[in-house]
Amino acid sequence: MTCNSIGSNAVSRNHLTVVNTPGEAQSDAAPSATIDAASFPESALADLYTCWRGFGRHGEVPARAAIDPTALPRKLLPNLSIIERLPPDEDQGTGERFRYRLAGTAIEQAAGRTLTWCYFDELLPANRYGRHVHWQLRTLLARRAAVYSEGAYLTSVDGKLGVRTTCHLMLPLTDEAGEIRYVLAAQTFGTLSNLNHAPFLLADDFRPGRTAVVRGA
Repeated sequence: MTCNSIGSNAVSRNHLTVVNTPGEAQSDAAPSATIDAASFPESALADLYTCWRGFGRHGEVPARAAIDPTALPRKLLPNLSIIERLPPDEDQGTGERFRYRLAGTAIEQAAGRTLTWCYFDELLPANRYGRHVHWQLRTLLARRAAVYSEGAYLTSVDGKLGVRTTCHLMLPLTDEAGEIRYVLAAQTFGTLSNLNHAPFLLADDFRPGRTAVVRGA
């Protein structure tokens, strides 16, 4: 298996909380748990959440047009993505789909490929990780709220178990009609063992950690 270095973006991160209490595959039900942004392991994620809330009016979900890129935490810019929700297409016989409209360099480096314009149902592996990401998106849509998740990718590389951790914050954005059409997402990566990994899309397994709706400040 071809491996790639996770790069300096992730080596310095300490995500011990991600793998202390890994859970089993999440159910299809929205989580009852909530979390405060102050408990995120990285302050930049909390700063992003604060920015997102500031873009909204009276506590409502912000519109994509209200996002000011210059106000976003600079250190997170390589870790940001815009996800687009596409409605069902009866002519094509497809259901609701999601795709990357934009993906930061740190995310593409960890994925080992270009992600922009890629559809999630074609891109994500048909394993626990793929199911977990789609579950996060369904929860975000059902609750019209930010969803935070932690987890660990497990990959056997040259006989050693590689553990790459991740923190994933998804923030809903509306279109002109007030429907949730986009997601502003931040995904960071860390390592606890074996610095060389396969791209996370090729990980052998995924262990979800804390996943919860973010409480408003």
